[in-house]
This record gives sequence, structure tokens and C-alpha cells, in this order.
Amino acid sequence: MLSHAHILHGSPTHGHSRLHGESTTGDAVQTNDPSRFSLPSLFRSQAACNSTIHCTTALFLHFSGCGGTTFVRYMKTLPFLFAPTSGVSSPNLNMGCAAGTGYQALGLANVKDTRCPCEDLWRRAEHYNFWANENVVRAPLDCERVEYWVVIRHPIERLISRLFKPGAHGRLHFLQFDEMQAALNRTVVFAPSSSRHEFTGSAALNNWMVRSIAGPDVYRLPLGGVELEHLRRAERQLDRFAIVLPLANMSLLPAMLFLRYGKCVQALPPDTAQTNGGHSASSETIRAQKERALQNGEFMGSLWWHNALDLRLYESAQRLFHRRLWKGIDSLTPSQRRTAAACASLAQALAARN
Repeated sequence: MLSHAHILHGSPTHGHSRLHGESTTGDAVQTNDPSRFSLPSLFRSQAACNSTIHCTTALFLHFSGCGGTTFVRYMKTLPFLFAPTSGVSSPNLNMGCAAGTGYQALGLANVKDTRCPCEDLWRRAEHYNFWANENVVRAPLDCERVEYWVVIRHPIERLISRLFKPGAHGRLHFLQFDEMQAALNRTVVFAPSSSRHEFTGSAALNNWMVRSIAGPDVYRLPLGGVELEHLRRAERQLDRFAIVLPLANMSLLPAMLFLRYGKCVQALPPDTAQTNGGHSASSETIRAQKERALQNGEFMGSLWWHNALDLRLYESAQRLFHRRLWKGIDSLTPSQRRTAAACASLAQALAARN
């Protein structure tokens, strides 16, 4: 176990590390009391956990198209994580009041005004210490004794992979091309449909990650309504997450787990970073549509313009990841470095720093 001095924490704010539950102006604040619940721990046994504030549970914020399915599949193999079974959660371990994508099927206009309460997490955390949430806009955030993990992908790459996911009969799975164009030209809300997933309307094609992390009030803004202040809110939230991992750096997840929790875990499969959200099937028809879209300067220019703040959020996530990785490695004591060197899955990170 690493000492607290060598465990990675979010960046200090105003000269001290932010505690779970604290919030800056404009951010969601959760005030419920977790002490009523017996939470399992990422660090120790259930029996040892019931009496200490260091008992925590982890919530994976699953952005669709960011390798989350692969991430969850890997996490299920770790012996210190206790995840819900298939009878309790979805295959991607979604669980809780904001776990599914039901809000997405209802359309942008019906997104609820508030996030789910922390109590929703704590009640389930009496039985599990890891699960996921694929409805980031309503996920309970800033909850005490909850560690938040997220994987973020380059927003244009993510959008292209999702928009051109194959559907039935040679059609696109979520939106057809004319619907994409309409959603980029004016604020639209699509008719409710469970097949839409996150594509409720224009919000899903316009700084979707900033909207989702910043919360329901930002998610519901029209095209052009998401501004720099909302990016800053999302960046502050990222800074409070325990693990922020760019998809391109997925192979370094074992290093982040070691630096945060002192756990040596097995390496990920070598092709993990090339995942397409766990869904890589395609067809000649879809590939042809995708190629035409990539060559359409007006469409691609609009896509980049409408996701300028998501691009900046992604760059912030990259900087945060590398700062935490190098700071964590540099702060290892000689004894901890020897322990890390004996962990095969950390070889890449240690070699890159040397």
C-alpha cells in the first residue's frame, strides 16, 4: 500500500486538496451523509471498512464510444473490485437511478433538472465497490467516499465512430446523415426512441462531454449556448475525479491504479487503445457513407466548430493525466519504486519516465 503522501490526488485548489463533496460556485453540491451506510472498500476488507472514513467505492463514468465496454471488461478481472452481477446491472455494469440511457430516449427537452442524489450511490455501495454509469449528465457527482473514474476520447474521433456505427439493413445505427446535418444547423430534439441512445438531438453533436460533465442545466442549452464558463466547470470537475484516462493512454491504466491504490494488476490487451467502444463491426455500405462524410468539408467543418470546447476539455484531460502520471512516478520512494519495477504491467510507464 502506498502512503497517503504518494497516492495521486486531484490538483490542489486555493492551496489545499479539495475534499469530496466540496464544490466551486456553479458546480453541483451534494450534502447527504454517507455515515449511515456500510460501504465496501477499494483498499481493505468489508469488515475492516465499516469503521473508517477511508472506505470508498468507485464509479466509472462511461462515455459511449470511449472504450468503456473494454474498460469494464478489464475491471471485472481485478480481484479487489466487487462488481454487480448480470442479474443486478447491465452487461456494462450500469446501475442506479442514472445508470441507463432512458433519459436519452426521452429527448433533450425532458432531461431532468438535477443530478441523482449521492444516497443512490451509497445504498448500492453497501454491496459493491465498482460499477458504471452511462448517463453522465445525471450521475451523482462530488459524493463523499466515492472515487470517480473516466475515460475520454478525442471528441471528433468519438463522434465519427458513433455516428457511423452500422445498423440494420445497411443503415446507420443512431442517426441518418440528413439528421446529423439538421442537428448541426439548428437546435433540434429528436422524437423519443430507445434506439437513439445518447443522440437526443443537437446536444449530442455539440460539446456533448462538456454538457454532460457540467450538468443538466448546461446539457439543455441550445446550439451556441455552451460557453467558456461551462468548459471551466467541466474542467474543475475533471480535476476532482480520481482517474482521468485518455483512450489513447488506456495501456497505462495499470500504472494509474498502482499510483492511486498501490495495486499491481495485469496489463491490458495490446490493442486496447484501438477499441471502437467495444463495437467494431462495419459494412461496405457504412464505410462508404463514412468516407463521403469525411470528405465533406462543410459537414466536417461544422462538426469541429460545434465541438471546440470538447476538444479543449480533451486537451485538459491529457494534461491532467500526464501531470498525475509523472508526478506520481517521481514521488515514489526507493522502496516503492522497487515494488513498481517488479510489476510487469508498470514497465511501460517506468521506462518512459527514465
